[in-house]
Order: sequence, then structure tokens, then C-alpha cells
Amino acid sequence: MRTYYLCLVRFRQRDRYTLWYSNDTDGLELRDGKISLFGAEEQLVRLAAEQGLQFENEEPVLHDFDLAAQWVQTGDASEVDCSVFNSVFNLCTDAAQSLGQPASWESPQFRPIYQKLFWGCNLPALTPPGEQYIPRWSWDELGVLRDALRKALDQFLAGVELVPDP
Repeated sequence: MRTYYLCLVRFRQRDRYTLWYSNDTDGLELRDGKISLFGAEEQLVRLAAEQGLQFENEEPVLHDFDLAAQWVQTGDASEVDCSVFNSVFNLCTDAAQSLGQPASWESPQFRPIYQKLFWGCNLPALTPPGEQYIPRWSWDELGVLRDALRKALDQFLAGVELVPDP
């Protein structure tokens, strides 16, 4: 049985909402084969209720696609935000899964980059007290990261429907 959560996506300078689910596989709820991004939380809550979908009453996690897209255009090593990029990649992976597509950015070169992003999040459950991992990035790694983010964002956006405000 799927457990649903509100998911917050910052996209084109607006906060938008969709439904993320967790089960044996994680994903995003589709509507007519697309991931619907709603401009108002109330729109999504109303649609979920109409479809009989219940979601956990938790604060939605922000996935800042605007910050990731901006970094792809102009960023450097000092601006790599591991938490933001990790959350964007995770949501894009779940979206690709939901859409029945392979993750276009996955490659042998990307795997170590993703590991650096993951460990750079310094999750409290995995980081010893008083310690912190701050990744150092080579120019080649930044190129792989930039290319992977661009592909992930493009693939996500191709599968999205922006729902007009009521």
C-alpha cells in the first residue's frame, strides 16, 4: 500500500505541489501520464480527496529546481549545495521510475559524484557528532555534475504538467 506525502517543488520562481509516494518503489502520482504540479496546495489536497488518496500530515520537503537550474548555467564548486542537488536527483529518479523511463543522467561517471553529494548532506543519522564532510570537486567532476543535473531537469520537465490556478 502506498503512503502519500505532499511534495514541494520550486520551479520557475514559484512553489508548486505534487504527490510523492513511498512503497516498495518510490514515485510521483501521475495524472493522464504526467506529473501534475499544482500552484496551490489546496488544489492538490482537493484532487487527492476526490480520488480517495490520503497523505501523511507532514511539512512538505522542498526540492529547489530553480537553484539547481541556476547552478547548471552559472555555478562553480563553491556553490554546490549537496542537500539541494541530492534532493533534486532523488525526486528526478522517482519521477523517471513513475514515468517508466530510465534515468537519463545515470552513468558510471555519475555514481561517484552522487556519492559525494549524498555524503555531503551530512545526514545526522550517518554523520558522527562534531564531524562534517565537505566534498572537494575537480573540474571534471563539476562537468559530470552539471551534465547530469541538466539531463535530470530536462527529463523531469518533459514529464510535467503545470496545472493552472483555479
